[in-house]
Formats: sequence, C-alpha cells, structure tokens
Amino acid sequence: MQMYPAPIRSGDAGYTLLELLVVVALIAILAVGAPTIYARVVPQFEVRQYANSLATQIRTLRDTARREGKPTYLSYSTDSGVLLGEASQIPSPGNVTVMFEASGPWQSDGQERVVFYASGSTTGGIFTISREAISVDLLIDWVSGSVEIRQ
Repeated sequence: MQMYPAPIRSGDAGYTLLELLVVVALIAILAVGAPTIYARVVPQFEVRQYANSLATQIRTLRDTARREGKPTYLSYSTDSGVLLGEASQIPSPGNVTVMFEASGPWQSDGQERVVFYASGSTTGGIFTISREAISVDLLIDWVSGSVEIRQ
C-alpha cells in the first residue's frame, strides 16, 4: 500500500492579507493611544504617591507627640520645597507643586507650622499637592489631628 501526502487546501495555507492588515491596524491604534494614557496616569500616580508619603509622615509626627507627651511640629519651606519634621525631611519631587496653609498663626523663621500636641489635637492646616491638572488636598484636622486625602 502506497501512502500519498494529504493535499493542501487553500483555506489552511496561513493568514490572509486582510487578517494581517487588521492586526497591524490594531497595533498602530494602540501605539498612538499609549502615550496619551501614559501622560495622564503618571502625573496622577506621582501626586497620589507624594500625598500618601506626606500623610504617613504627618501621622507619624502626631503619634510621636502622643507617645512622648510633648509637642512636635511640621513645617514646609516654600523656598526649598522641603517638608521639615522633628527628625526627618521629605523633599517634594521637582515636578510636583506643593502649597501649604497653616490654620493657626504658627510661624517660625518665615515658615508656617503645624504643631501636634500630646492630647492629639493640632493647629491644623492644608497641603495642596498638584501637577498639571491633577490636584490633591491633604487636610489636617485641628481638633482630632486626623489626616485626610481629598481629590
């Protein structure tokens, strides 16, 4: 018995030109849209990341005041863009703008301050962190010392 190879049918030969063109068109659409999505997501991520870092630092200062039974402070230097705490500094990223407004009349060396008391209360304040059209407010409640991030 002699064996012959199976004949090749025209429908099983591979991809058609139309299928290849559709794939190339989809790749082109994704390549054009990716920078737009990237440009929108990265600034929002940087602002949120810095706001979360700042909120963590503020909560740590508040807890330190409670634990040690003495006031701690937080000040922001608009000249250098550095957040100054009792024992740490958090520089703001160069592409993120930070505005700070203390609720109380606490100033030292031309810098506005938030003071955290052993009772858990504070003088309060608002940090506004922004980049391009994205802005986040970080609120420090003067009664409870709680920290809240608002879009």
